[in-house]
Amino acid sequence: MDMCEEILHEKDDENNGLEEFNEDISCTQLPTNGNGGEGLSGRKRKRPNKSTKDNIANTIREVGNQLAANFITASDNLRKVVTGSVERELRLKVNNELSKIIGLSSKQ
Repeated sequence: MDMCEEILHEKDDENNGLEEFNEDISCTQLPTNGNGGEGLSGRKRKRPNKSTKDNIANTIREVGNQLAANFITASDNLRKVVTGSVERELRLKVNNELSKIIGLSSKQ
């Protein structure tokens, strides 16, 4: 007998506990307890809690308010910077024109 025949012969003689083995089951398949592998916590996760939605909405609202406040502050600062630079340029132009009219240079 070759090795394959010996293995088959042993299987037929003793069954080696293989009568309980179901060949349709994949080796990677895990046994379950009949509830689809989900416990009570799994069912709770599927139904979002209303307070969770309220918390998310409140958080989004707070973040929006903070962003708006930061945007207002930034735009005010930008306006001050732009306005200040424009005023400085206008002063320089006026001073240059006055110095031309009077005939004085900035060195004197």
